Amino acid sequence: MNALHLRTSGFYCAACPLVVENALAPLPGVAQIAVVRSAGLTSVLYDPDVVGAEELCERIRRAGFGAEVYRAEPEPPHAAGADASC
Repeated sequence: MNALHLRTSGFYCAACPLVVENALAPLPGVAQIAVVRSAGLTSVLYDPDVVGAEELCERIRRAGFGAEVYRAEPEPPHAAGADASC
């Protein structure tokens, strides 16, 4: 799983983060979503072999909000099956 942090814009009420979550949750490969309205950030834990960053952004845009990649973090080596003792 990779982590993707997106700058999201266009939030105007407390329900907007839920709209973003509902837009992303049905996508295969999306494991976790966290939206921080006050910071304008959305973090997504996802499988890049199943869904891409651009598709995640596009889903948010289609829901009526702005979205652009802020930071992407590849899966840490220990999470990918490396020795658990490290």
